[in-house]
Amino acid sequence: MLLSERSELEIEGRCSMPGPASRRKFARELSFIDKSLLSRYTLKTRHGLHTERTTGFHLSTYRSNHHTTTCKATEGVKNKVKFAREELTAQQLEQWVEASKYLEGWGFDSEETDKILGKAFGWVHSPYWTEEMLQTMPEVKTISTVMDLAKSTGLTDDQLAAVVKKFPELLNCIDTIETNIGILDKEWGIKGNTLKNLIIRKPQVLGYNVDCKGDCVAQCTRCWVRF
Repeated sequence: MLLSERSELEIEGRCSMPGPASRRKFARELSFIDKSLLSRYTLKTRHGLHTERTTGFHLSTYRSNHHTTTCKATEGVKNKVKFAREELTAQQLEQWVEASKYLEGWGFDSEETDKILGKAFGWVHSPYWTEEMLQTMPEVKTISTVMDLAKSTGLTDDQLAAVVKKFPELLNCIDTIETNIGILDKEWGIKGNTLKNLIIRKPQVLGYNVDCKGDCVAQCTRCWVRF
């Protein structure tokens, strides 16, 4: 049964131990669920005491001697998948339209710009941000600065537009993009065409802001260990 067929679904699975590895294994065992729908739901154990985000949904394990974990999937308000401009105040809408028009200059239509801005600035669910991203208003100055920094790596306009379409969250990586370009050069010797090709292939690296060094801190989507 797909999660789309009902608003909530109880799932039982076996966990050999209540640690992170077991939780990831249990997540893989839920492979029958339509992956495109996972971001709309929150999975929680009936009596779970620990929660972590895994591949776009919450997976909780019951910290006890029991090896059976029962999860319930429910559609969450914060995990919405579509943005509507009607949610904005008049002042917010003016700022949103300004940012949207800027992106239209890069070849996106208005529907695409809403999707891109929604994911980048917390108005649409994005597993990349986990729970840390609050709804903020896009600013053209911030977006243009990020675009300029990304383009300075050698990307053409078409390549940069493709990167933004692939990874909208890039537009809100103002705090990490310049630092991470420097890290890639200094620590990995990645620059020039190699850097450009890396960004085309894996633009998420420009938003990494934690390095657990193998000792997981449950911020995997933005961790350098993924690199």
